[in-house]
Amino acid sequence: MDKNYEKTIKSKTELSEKELRNEENILKALENHDLDKMKKIGELFNLTKEQLKLSSQYAILRKEIIAKIWRDIDKRKKESPQKTNQEQKLGIYLEQLEPQVKDAVLKLQEKGYKTYESGFKLFGDQMIGFSEEYFKNSEILKNLQNELKKENINLEIKYDHINISFKKFYSVKEMKEVWDRIADGLPKLLNKPSE
Repeated sequence: MDKNYEKTIKSKTELSEKELRNEENILKALENHDLDKMKKIGELFNLTKEQLKLSSQYAILRKEIIAKIWRDIDKRKKESPQKTNQEQKLGIYLEQLEPQVKDAVLKLQEKGYKTYESGFKLFGDQMIGFSEEYFKNSEILKNLQNELKKENINLEIKYDHINISFKKFYSVKEMKEVWDRIADGLPKLLNKPSE
């Protein structure tokens, strides 16, 4: 067989290292539980088999959630396309929020925080990103951080985002409970914008 032909066939089925670093390609490999690609991703990102398995479980769950979100958005646009006041403040339909973070995002908005992104990230991590640097005090939620660590959850608070990563699989309901605890633990902002 012609070596160039073999090379072409191989290149169409295998992803290069650069392609394996692409978030969309990583998600597809994890969603499809593509063991060959997952092995290469694990090597590139120094992930164990257990971490890859967990990442794949979360990627599959994320795919299901996103599919439902798009169905809900389509239905909403057909039935009631006008955004509510709350949705106008958020800049999105409520249906666009992933269910595990939805209540936390809304509670944080009520407390005066401005969010701009939320939900799943790569490898099953989740985050809520903020439009301002609210968390210059690194001691905020320290007690909750310690509690969550005992539950195999890593809570990381940076200046403008909160990130959580799970060391085992949590259902949407369980993840929601974690996000709700985080939102409940954050103080109201003193300079909350007026309604």
